[in-house]
Amino acid sequence: MEISRTNAQNGGSSDSAKESSGGGNRPVSNDDDGNGTKKDQFAGFSFKWGELLNPDQDNFVAVGLAGVLTWASLQVLSQLFFISFAILVAALKYSFIAALLIFILVTLL
Repeated sequence: MEISRTNAQNGGSSDSAKESSGGGNRPVSNDDDGNGTKKDQFAGFSFKWGELLNPDQDNFVAVGLAGVLTWASLQVLSQLFFISFAILVAALKYSFIAALLIFILVTLL
């Protein structure tokens, strides 16, 4: 079974001189042909869930900051919900008052 690789090329031609010298051909996918080791998707970033449980000071700070960020985002979302509810109640109240005033005005005429 042959694995096809997608290459990004500079230009539209595919002559052999360009391919042999590297001429802008580089693999887009991370498929491993067996010629080398498979590279990480994000170079310089490796995250393992097991490392989060290590009693390292940096991990405690990261978990604490994530908790503070979650708490702050929940506070903002709850305030947005409360404000939206208050606007909806005010709109309904004034719509009812306007309808009542229009009814009174029409009956008096």
